[in-house]
Amino acid sequence: MSDARRPSRSAGQRRIRYSVTTAVLFAAVTASCLIAGALGGRYKMRVDVTATREYALSARTEALLATVDRPHTIVVSADFQQMDRRARQRIRDVIIEFTETSPLIRSMEIDTATGDGRQAFGGLLADLAAQYQDTISQQKTRLARAGEETGSAAAGLNRVAEQLRALQPRLPDSAAGTDVVGQAEVLVRLASELEQAAVVVTQAGTHEVMGVALPEGDVAQDAAMTRLEQAARAMTTVAGFADALRAESEEPTLVTSCQIMAEEARRVAAGAATTSDDLRRIRPLTPLLIARVLQAQNAVLIVSDTDVQAIEFDALFPSTARIDAAGGSEAEIRFAGEELIATAIGGMNMNRPPIVVFVHGEQTRLFDDSGRPTSPALRAFRRLFERLRLRGIDVAEWAMHFDSVRPQNSEIMARISAANSRRTGTDRPIVWVMLGPPARRGPAGTAERLEIVARMADGLAGLIQDGQPVLVNVDPSDLAAFSESDPIAGRLTALGLKVDSARPLMRVVQTPTGPATYVSQVSREANEAHPVGGAIDGLALILPWVTSMSIAEQTGDHVVTPLITIPDDVRTWAESEWLGFRNAPQRDPAMPLMLANPPTPLPALDGVNGPWIVAAAVKTPATAGTSESRAIVVGSPSWFGDQYIELAELVQNRRVWRYPGNAELFEASVFWLAGLDEFVAPSAQAHDIDRIGDLSEGQLTAIRWFLIAGMPVGVLLAGGLLRVIRG
Repeated sequence: MSDARRPSRSAGQRRIRYSVTTAVLFAAVTASCLIAGALGGRYKMRVDVTATREYALSARTEALLATVDRPHTIVVSADFQQMDRRARQRIRDVIIEFTETSPLIRSMEIDTATGDGRQAFGGLLADLAAQYQDTISQQKTRLARAGEETGSAAAGLNRVAEQLRALQPRLPDSAAGTDVVGQAEVLVRLASELEQAAVVVTQAGTHEVMGVALPEGDVAQDAAMTRLEQAARAMTTVAGFADALRAESEEPTLVTSCQIMAEEARRVAAGAATTSDDLRRIRPLTPLLIARVLQAQNAVLIVSDTDVQAIEFDALFPSTARIDAAGGSEAEIRFAGEELIATAIGGMNMNRPPIVVFVHGEQTRLFDDSGRPTSPALRAFRRLFERLRLRGIDVAEWAMHFDSVRPQNSEIMARISAANSRRTGTDRPIVWVMLGPPARRGPAGTAERLEIVARMADGLAGLIQDGQPVLVNVDPSDLAAFSESDPIAGRLTALGLKVDSARPLMRVVQTPTGPATYVSQVSREANEAHPVGGAIDGLALILPWVTSMSIAEQTGDHVVTPLITIPDDVRTWAESEWLGFRNAPQRDPAMPLMLANPPTPLPALDGVNGPWIVAAAVKTPATAGTSESRAIVVGSPSWFGDQYIELAELVQNRRVWRYPGNAELFEASVFWLAGLDEFVAPSAQAHDIDRIGDLSEGQLTAIRWFLIAGMPVGVLLAGGLLRVIRG
């Protein structure tokens, strides 16, 4: 009997042991979850694993936020019930990303339809007023004094008017025709207006918004400045009249009266002029401007202790109709929102934004006398200009057809300032962008075009010699195609580069209808070792009529870094006989040429051995007598034009740029050439595309075999291992 009970006791003990073990394990798991929840509440972290990184800030935005050195507040003021829910939620998510990325960024929502919103508005104004406390106190004092002085000027005008009336019966015959009574009435009316202005000025000095003292300097200026200036001129005229009358009169009492009146008039004129000048020096308070904007309309503001930037509300929060018309894409709202906010913050923190100068030889100017782009320029570069303007970058030109001598940097900056630029200064970096030669089918004849090409080559040589930052865009040369030297490519040897401008790269792809010939090269890979390459790596980039380049064996002091390389491929070669189909039609710039007889590579004439470098960066270190210089050479013309930047396709019912790398390469090049390395990173709009590359054939094969054989074999191995463990 005892032997029969032992198994029963052993089984019971095992059940108890398993129960205790399970309870302990359950308690441990529960405790771990509680601890993880507590840690997660204190140390928040989100990992974005989406292909487009639509839940994380772009690299450029993160780099920009790293440069912020003072607090910024993102203020959204609106009736939230009237906003589209999708736009509000996605932009709120974006703003949260900004605040979590930088401790110097905070946000504030003001719902104008609720009491809490009005309370938040008052709190914001109180915080701003505390930052501007000294300025507010000074303006209150100055406006109080200006109100008193304006009232004194009115009293002075009345006194002088009375003196003029008293002169009427005593005027000599020479002044009998003077209407001094009429002049006195004019002074009385002006004095009445000044009395009213004095009240307005005094009230402006004590103006409050939500209980916060915010003097309205501009209101005081509008009320009093013009009238004070009129009073000063009128009193000066009266003083001159009194002096002339005193000089002509021989009556002692009249002479004395004229002297007293002249002194009084001059005293009133001086006081009025001084008060007017003091009012003119008052600048509107930033908190006051913010208060007015938030009171008047829906608004989005970025506020710092020294600056304020407004964001177009409808651009950040599109209406329901606009969202539905665009396909209802919330991701698109998110990318556009990040771009707008990052641009505003960047504009507030970029003390020296660069100036881009386009160098070209066309027979038309890109900008008119006021600095606005002309119609031809807008047709070619409208979207590029818009992107640059958003980043605070001004644009100018050196039109070599009209000006053979390079404009001085100071002259360019003066033009920018004259065009009412938001930023002025004499130390802004200038980046020169060398466009290709004039169009072959343009109005210029062959001889004139060759002259312009030579002039552009000389201009490029001067820029390189002077160490100016320059972005050179090389066009295939018909001169080089006829075995003559290409003057522009020849100047690039000074940078340690040899450009094969005689043979643009071609690519043939077999299609069901026959071979298709492409003159545009598409790349997704760039040299991550260089800042510019890292900014565009993974982004689709299209380069039309691209020519390759090689690094010279002896580059001197130049450090040459390849940026974009087209890999060796039997379907790609450098074509020597390209002039015959340069003007062949295309359905769009990314489509193949429509050729009846597609070309084939001839090893004796064409370049068939890759890889091919098509873009390179050159840096020349500083020496004792020179500063560091930078240059970027891209073997393609007009690749940053709208015809390439705006190529798009519909993905999940939303418009996605096919080649975002083009715009990103241009902007990254400008920032790097200007020495603003911290801004060289992909922007938010570059996220709006799948950055995960296609699977290779080998990867697809491995995945297929894993699904077919890997999982069953894994199950069998796991079963065998379990059997061994259990005995």
